[in-house]
Amino acid sequence: MPGTFLPDFEITGLTGDGRAFGMYGDIKVFVEKGVPGDVADVQMIKSFHSDKTLATGKILLLKKNSMLRIEPFCKHFNHCGGCQWQNIGYADQLTFKQHQVENLFSRLNTQHFEMLKIIPSPLQKYFRNRVTFTFSNRRWMSPEELKDTHTPRQPAGGFVLKGNNDRIMNIEECFLSDDFAVAVMKALREFSLQNEFSFYDVRHEKGFLRSLTIRFGDNGNAMAIVGFAKDENEKISAVMNYLMNNFPRLTSLYYTIRPWKDGMRSEEPHIHFAGEKFIEYNMENLVFRTGPASFYQTNTLQASELYKIARSFSQLTGEETVYDLYTGTGTIALFVSKLAKRVVGFDNAAAAIEDAKTNATLNNIGNAFFVAGDLKDSFTEEVFDLHGKPDVVITDPPRSGMHKEGIKKLLDCGATRIVYISCNPVTQVRDIRNLSGQYELVKSQPVDMFPQTSHVENVVLLEKKGAY
Repeated sequence: MPGTFLPDFEITGLTGDGRAFGMYGDIKVFVEKGVPGDVADVQMIKSFHSDKTLATGKILLLKKNSMLRIEPFCKHFNHCGGCQWQNIGYADQLTFKQHQVENLFSRLNTQHFEMLKIIPSPLQKYFRNRVTFTFSNRRWMSPEELKDTHTPRQPAGGFVLKGNNDRIMNIEECFLSDDFAVAVMKALREFSLQNEFSFYDVRHEKGFLRSLTIRFGDNGNAMAIVGFAKDENEKISAVMNYLMNNFPRLTSLYYTIRPWKDGMRSEEPHIHFAGEKFIEYNMENLVFRTGPASFYQTNTLQASELYKIARSFSQLTGEETVYDLYTGTGTIALFVSKLAKRVVGFDNAAAAIEDAKTNATLNNIGNAFFVAGDLKDSFTEEVFDLHGKPDVVITDPPRSGMHKEGIKKLLDCGATRIVYISCNPVTQVRDIRNLSGQYELVKSQPVDMFPQTSHVENVVLLEKKGAY
């Protein structure tokens, strides 16, 4: 099956995770960078042992362009995995995302709920406030680069190649975040090459320079977090001083030491090198300080719209106790606090909870309280005695959704309303199904936080059965 030539192969659809596909008999063939409506000569690359009805393929020659296809704006698009849909117009991206959410929710067999129209992102380029680059001694080279004998073979700084995490694509431009981030990465890449600092070898777990994360605040300032594999003080000082002295926009500098290969171990500490210990974001009349390890919504402008929806769905009158689960730096909790009697935020990241407390103080908010710890361990009688049980719960879990124990604790609370924000509607639908014994779905609002990708945020309102 691999190597099979498929002439005039028609690409007919997109999966829920954004992959283009067509049918070869009863085999679904996923085609990288395809667009529904394309007709192309395709070569099958591999089949799946676990499911013989699935295979992957690549376009050899595009015979007929889909009416949906547009010219991508980034020269790295054909090989980079950062963007899936630059070759599809934004209006069509929104249509696909709307259908993605609608198809998932149709499986709930819930008849009486309102599916609202997706809210577009105000920016389709340069919308990310955070980007991470990886450095590696193993540079991936495109077929075009391999043909050019003048292409430098030195180590790379850029993005991990999709499906091949030990190879790095050298990046020269990126339209997802401020150009400043790429400029800093390229400068650090060149500085390290000139000083013969080794780039990390993920296969053999050796080397020095690993990663660079740039975070942007709302006032134009930026934070740099450099990842090293070795605690070599002289080299680290050289890198950090280079960044500090050459990029005054970097008002906050941190670094980490991570000698192991993967990220499965406990989070490495962030070591403050110079400047402020935080960056700031503004939302309505609030200011949020965020440290290097704390979560903040990646699309800053759209985050405000997302939280307005959550606040609206909460239907607060000033008499409610609100629990904000996975609160992070307390953004949602503080955003809704002026309309609530009391807000309690929960998160298992102690550093984020400290940021949340700081933000409450910074904004003179006295009715917001924060609890550090796993959700399954935080809903205790002591917490209920101190703060009361919630009338409204707002939950914004990671892509994996809520843990079964967390769902059980949530059901035990008996809140009148649950507002569930999700960056993965697949796990959101699963969790809604697990809540459906006590709660009914009222409405669903998709929000586009990630243009040029298949990812879509979704906010739902659940109401306790019999409460009204």
